[in-house]
Amino acid sequence: MCVHRDSRLGNLIVDDGARLAAVLDWELAHAGDPMEDPAWLCLRTWRFGNDDLPVGGFGRMEVLRDGYEQGGDVWRQDAFRSWSAARAIGLAGQADRFVPGDSDSTVARRQRSPVGRLGTTSEQAATSGASEALTAQATMLYDAQTFAYSLHTLAFAAGATIFYVLFARSGLLPRVLIGLGLVAAPLALIGQVLVVLGIDVPLYVFIPNLPFELGAGLWLLLRGHPTERPAGKFEKQ
Repeated sequence: MCVHRDSRLGNLIVDDGARLAAVLDWELAHAGDPMEDPAWLCLRTWRFGNDDLPVGGFGRMEVLRDGYEQGGDVWRQDAFRSWSAARAIGLAGQADRFVPGDSDSTVARRQRSPVGRLGTTSEQAATSGASEALTAQATMLYDAQTFAYSLHTLAFAAGATIFYVLFARSGLLPRVLIGLGLVAAPLALIGQVLVVLGIDVPLYVFIPNLPFELGAGLWLLLRGHPTERPAGKFEKQ
């Protein structure tokens, strides 16, 4: 089943009648356990002080469970608690990285605020009465998910490198953008390989890829492309 992985109030748009109109930010979506989404939504992280409304600070747990099951799925409390613990541990990791200055995450900054206590507080987290086995399971789930995401990003960086080489051969982009892409994509690929190997890589290694992607996209949108492909700079004459 498709899992959104960032299901919270900030990614929901409702209309004037308080009906759901749209769900934003699908870049983390993947096939997985559907209980991950309600677990993330119910972390204290997203209540912002409204602890009497455990569902994102705006709803009650029994209403969420009833609506979930009315949608045709079975509410599995053990899975819900496991995912709650796993995601809370992940937030705690963000906070731990932010304290020594290794992260600029907005969520991590809120974890230090009196309202949040985001990384370590969840009614369903392992620290609130779950067994040691559940804590170990949650940690294993989070570590496995983090590693899988790193592999996904590695494949993306490798594909991007090949894609930008093809762009260079096509001649569809100006030389400045082509040059930036041929530097940014391999740099991101090398950085992601180091991440998979467990080596900390600073964020600025991946930043050069952003202006190339934005620039290339805007160039193709505004200028279009010819019906006949021009000869690329790197093609054999």
